[in-house]
Amino acid sequence: MPTRSEIQLKEAFEAFTQGEAAPLLQLVKGDVQVTSLLPGLGELEPRECDGQGALEHALTACLTGGLPSKVQDVARRGDRAMVVLHTPGLGAAPASDANPLRFYILTMQDDEISSIRACRSREEAIVLAKFV
Repeated sequence: MPTRSEIQLKEAFEAFTQGEAAPLLQLVKGDVQVTSLLPGLGELEPRECDGQGALEHALTACLTGGLPSKVQDVARRGDRAMVVLHTPGLGAAPASDANPLRFYILTMQDDEISSIRACRSREEAIVLAKFV
């Protein structure tokens, strides 16, 4: 059964994928650290930025890749949470190696998000989330 925190995170990310940033931004500390991945640069290169404005920009640019996404899963253990988004159509083109799943690791302080890190794979996310 999902915890209150997992439900709150899922609702906030679902709202964001529908174009409403406020519920997610309300969960974020003002000095949040964001590590996003930039698709389309050959290898995905991490880019770090700070603050809510940078977060909103990074999420808008990298979260969905321009395609609508749906929250597939949210799990929280201790101070870490993993958010998995599914982006239908991503990777559907012939010869595309893009994964339709996106993985984000959140570091939580109480019930506030202090950092968000985009991951290259489920394996990387699991290790960063310390779910092993």
